[in-house]
Amino acid sequence: MEILLISPAICDEPGGNGEIIVRFRGVNDSLLAYCTLGLENERGLLGTVYLYNGFYDEYAEGITSTRTIKFTTTPPAYWGNAGVVRGYADLRGTPSPGDSGIVLELVDRDMITYTLNNGFYEFLAVPPGRYFVRATYTGYNFDVSPSFTISERETVFLDTLFITPILPSNKYVEDFEDNPQPGVFSGEWEWGSVNVDSFRYSTVPPQTAPPPGAHSGTKMWGTLLNGEYKNASCDTLIFPAGPEIITFWHYYDTEPTRDGGIVLYSEDFCQSWQMAHPLGGYDDSVYALGDSGFTGSSGAWVKDSVDLRGTAATNIAFVFASDSIGTAAGWYLDDIFVIRPARKTGTITGYVYDNVDYTPVVNALVFGGEDSAYTDGIGYFVLDSADAGIYDITVQCPGYITNSVNILLGKGDTFSLNIPLYKIEISPEDTSDYEFEFSYGQHDTQTVQICNPASDTVQVGIVVSADDSTPGEIGICDSIVIDDVPSMSIPVAVGCRGKGHLSDYWITSYDPAVGNRYNFKFDDAKNYTGVRYSTIPYTGLTEIAGDMTYDGRYFWQTVPGRNTIYAWNPNDGNLVDSIVAPAWAGWHSADTLVCGIGYDVVNDVFYL
Repeated sequence: MEILLISPAICDEPGGNGEIIVRFRGVNDSLLAYCTLGLENERGLLGTVYLYNGFYDEYAEGITSTRTIKFTTTPPAYWGNAGVVRGYADLRGTPSPGDSGIVLELVDRDMITYTLNNGFYEFLAVPPGRYFVRATYTGYNFDVSPSFTISERETVFLDTLFITPILPSNKYVEDFEDNPQPGVFSGEWEWGSVNVDSFRYSTVPPQTAPPPGAHSGTKMWGTLLNGEYKNASCDTLIFPAGPEIITFWHYYDTEPTRDGGIVLYSEDFCQSWQMAHPLGGYDDSVYALGDSGFTGSSGAWVKDSVDLRGTAATNIAFVFASDSIGTAAGWYLDDIFVIRPARKTGTITGYVYDNVDYTPVVNALVFGGEDSAYTDGIGYFVLDSADAGIYDITVQCPGYITNSVNILLGKGDTFSLNIPLYKIEISPEDTSDYEFEFSYGQHDTQTVQICNPASDTVQVGIVVSADDSTPGEIGICDSIVIDDVPSMSIPVAVGCRGKGHLSDYWITSYDPAVGNRYNFKFDDAKNYTGVRYSTIPYTGLTEIAGDMTYDGRYFWQTVPGRNTIYAWNPNDGNLVDSIVAPAWAGWHSADTLVCGIGYDVVNDVFYL
């Protein structure tokens, strides 16, 4: 085998890239099952695989004796049952009717080519399908063709694509006072204002602080504006950009080194991303990002910038991530310098309907890119300014599971689609309140089943009203035997998680002789599971844990000798949160022992 490295300085190749040729003289077929052939960059992040551990790429012809394989950015000559796409592209404002070096992308096929001196381009070996062509050039607006369908052995000729310069009016600082555009988000990013007085904190007193207001005006973007960000989140906010210095103002208050934000940029309209480096650098390594990022507290609104000169940047993204333990105020953005190319749009129309009875779904929100609309009385919608591209059209409506449909839209296209929505199933099907009666002295069960595979929140409330005419009494109805549990000494608290087959029981024990302090886990049959977690991380060696209650996620446990309740994770025993008694609460004084605790899940209230 030999490998030839072709220098573009000697053998010209469109785009100025080199080529790599691998030639095989003889091949031992029995060894191919253990071989790998491909390319990757020096960081191992980009590459292509021809053969991996005996498995070929779907387009690979295979390795045989005397075979030659060329790795190149130039498509091979026409072969097989494919087609050809041809056209011209022109830079407006230049003397010649056509220009070289314009980048052409066959969208939805990952094929790239470049114009020749007269502006001509062609894509060879295009498989049958539906595509459009996008033309880009640094410092210019992009242009796209209408979508088209190509068949086997067909040649498609496209109208000339005209690339216009990006005007100064397309470069400006966006303050977001009128609307959130041109931001496109996923996750928990929100646009609006922060109200410090109604901000929801996870601890009392608060251990974090949101910004007192926007950097300018009243509106901004933030990772949740009315409370602390969520655990285990990954939130992305994307803006159009260009090969310039992008400035932005931001405020952040996060769990140091655990949660934080990073800036990325894309050179291919959000299909892939690379890390952008602020001119002032990042704060530290961030665990949730797996890389460096902004973390800790900025203390105030600060100005930062990333230099994208020398790139072919089309978009910039602000990505925030958090781990599974501990939250804070979050990341907030305002007054971002954006480069907003002239939009290329089409029209999307269609109907939204119930997938069971095919009736129209009224007042459903339909959105994609920067355009959105609501369905009318017959479920019909129109997005008359939809961006050209490949992306999801998403539909949301209360009572239904959110649904998305991926579309390919070229410039000037009119695309029609019908989108089904699936109801959130509730059994019994009656939508009124359910009333159940439970008899005294009997073990009764009533079941309401809710199917919610969507990410939307379904709120369920349970109100218990007692029959005052029935005298109450307390009797022993069940027990857990703890005599044979190793290291179990004096039981001081018991808690339960879940109902039925999902339940488990936890018993807190204290051994005054050796100082052991553990929470022991028992299964639903009340057998010891062998799992125990020390309470020392929050009781220390001098205090004893008290009563516990489960909030649906964590156990909260009192420590009578301290004016704090603590949350620990029953899956690993780790301490995850705490609430310190406020100065006005009545249980903050040193002579007050908080022994019992209960949790009201409907109103999110603790009783101590």
